[in-house]
Amino acid sequence: PLMPLSDTDGRHVTYSFVRERFPDGSYIDYKFTNSDDPDCRDKDPETEVGRLDKFPLYPSFTSRSLYRGLLKEKTACRADGVVVLSETYNYAHIGTQSFKSVSQHRYVNRLIVFAAYVVNPCDYPALVSKEVIRRMDDGTYLTDVQEYSYNNLRLPESVKQFRKVGAGVETDSSTEVFYYPKDRTEGVFALMQEAGMHGVTVGKATLRDGNVIQATESTYIEREVDTDMETARTVYLPQKTFTSQLDTPKTLSTFQSSPMSYMKPCPDAHAKVWDSRGNVKFVGFRKGAGSEYHWSTRSSQPVLKVQSEDIPFNSVRKSHSIRIGYLSQEYSTNFKTIEVKPFEASL
Repeated sequence: PLMPLSDTDGRHVTYSFVRERFPDGSYIDYKFTNSDDPDCRDKDPETEVGRLDKFPLYPSFTSRSLYRGLLKEKTACRADGVVVLSETYNYAHIGTQSFKSVSQHRYVNRLIVFAAYVVNPCDYPALVSKEVIRRMDDGTYLTDVQEYSYNNLRLPESVKQFRKVGAGVETDSSTEVFYYPKDRTEGVFALMQEAGMHGVTVGKATLRDGNVIQATESTYIEREVDTDMETARTVYLPQKTFTSQLDTPKTLSTFQSSPMSYMKPCPDAHAKVWDSRGNVKFVGFRKGAGSEYHWSTRSSQPVLKVQSEDIPFNSVRKSHSIRIGYLSQEYSTNFKTIEVKPFEASL
């Protein structure tokens, strides 16, 4: 049914289908999850407990708003209707648990006696697969698939990628496995968990045919940083990033037993200097280059990145002042030429 936008009573205005048209006649169709899907509708409580005849329950329901508005399909077509790209997304329920919701109670001998409550189930949507079909110039189609799995903290555990060739045939299959502080035994990772840093990726392994062929590991350091409060705050910052040195593929269980033993001895990147607020100021790289980062007083990202191929890995060059207005120029120093350019998102 149609509802005037001026009379939605605060409700979300959502669409199950949207078509985006372009001047050349081509278009893209989007399909989203919505309330017309039974799985996306708000639900009644799982159970009701108590003297419901004497203590009627207040209205209660389990919201399924997280399941509405998720992209299900995306289809790109030429002006003549030929499909050139098709994407399909599938979701699953993870992290299922139940919560009691007190609805009515009363006092008996100065103690609260719960008279009635409901149990509402709660879970979360998670993308479990994505299939992309592309039309090639010769009229054939390629199908690429990604499959996702999650751990008990609802964090991505692995991503499998492969190409479909015919019915049930997979090629170019590889899997990436992700590791978090809970998967490492060093003391700093236990402290990171205590600080709530459960979702930080500290390692990644790439598998083919079930064996590890490539991996990265990151180490962290504990530091005290200044805050706007009177007391300092303890934070955990990335310090070193290593890549693997595997002569032959290793089984996943072998690699997981001692991941650092398969890393190159020298880190690919080594953060060496931070400011008083925990912002990294200098990063050295294994190949001999280095990057210096400049921050304003309250910036959340660097305002300037200075790169040089001649900053030695094992040394820290003295900080120098560069005016932001000179971003497009080059500066000559004792380290030959330093290229000055705006900050790039990937450090």
